[in-house]
Amino acid sequence: MFDRLGRRGALMTIIVTVALVGHPVVWASGLIENDRSHDSFPLSTYPMFASRVPEVYGMHHIIATGRDVEPVRVPKSYWTHGGMNQARGQLDRAVAVFRSQDKASSMLSKFCEKAAKRITRLRGRTQARFAGRTKVQIVYSRHHLKNYFLGIDTEPASRRVRYSCPIVRNGDDAPSRRKRSSKKRD
Repeated sequence: MFDRLGRRGALMTIIVTVALVGHPVVWASGLIENDRSHDSFPLSTYPMFASRVPEVYGMHHIIATGRDVEPVRVPKSYWTHGGMNQARGQLDRAVAVFRSQDKASSMLSKFCEKAAKRITRLRGRTQARFAGRTKVQIVYSRHHLKNYFLGIDTEPASRRVRYSCPIVRNGDDAPSRRKRSSKKRD
């Protein structure tokens, strides 16, 4: 092959081959050298893979709770539509608006009331899951991630209630203002 191309042609073939094969290697090594943080994936610069995961992680979520019963997580389908990340984003934005602006017309209250109404309409096994729960709470829980995913400690390290609303199942559980309105006036 080299006899036909001559020395000059062979040299050009080698240079082009080295450039084509070597370019991605040089480019990738530049990425790795420029990245100051540890990355578990060799060529990833996406923050999910490149950034360090905190030891304790916090997030907003909705639970149903009551006196002398364990809190139960309320599924996102009870209070919003869409996927998990979309629901988390909606809840985070609603909490931010609630904390900084108009608390009366907040999406947070709408999420809470929608979840409470959905729980009152449950039947069968799902209804039994929420038995004894008297209120819905929007909370901020912090978990130790490693222990949580290893199943060692799934309870939150801390939990802060951001908003709460009652679960009204029947006339006996109705808020006091409804009971007063049913009284006869003279």
